Amino acid sequence: MASASTEPVTTDVGRDGRVEVLQAALERSERKRRALEEWAAFLEHELEARDAELEERAAELSFYVDELDKRDAELLFYQEELQTAEARLEAAHDDPGLWNRLVAWVR
Repeated sequence: MASASTEPVTTDVGRDGRVEVLQAALERSERKRRALEEWAAFLEHELEARDAELEERAAELSFYVDELDKRDAELLFYQEELQTAEARLEAAHDDPGLWNRLVAWVR
């Protein structure tokens, strides 16, 4: 009869336990991978939504920039008109005027 200390130890139990541990680790890894893929899909969707929103805002801002450019052009036109009118007014003051010319002619 063989004694218990001389009987070979079966490694199947050890391997089964190790396989279970590795299987559990693999399942955790797979769950983590799926969760990360879902998170990445969510982030991608959020980025696309924000890009679309930014494009809409950029188009809106472009409209306002165009309006401001038109107003700047109008302002420049009116500033030039004002300068022309001021120059005419100054030239009119330098002109002796009709009355002064008549007085000078009569003398």
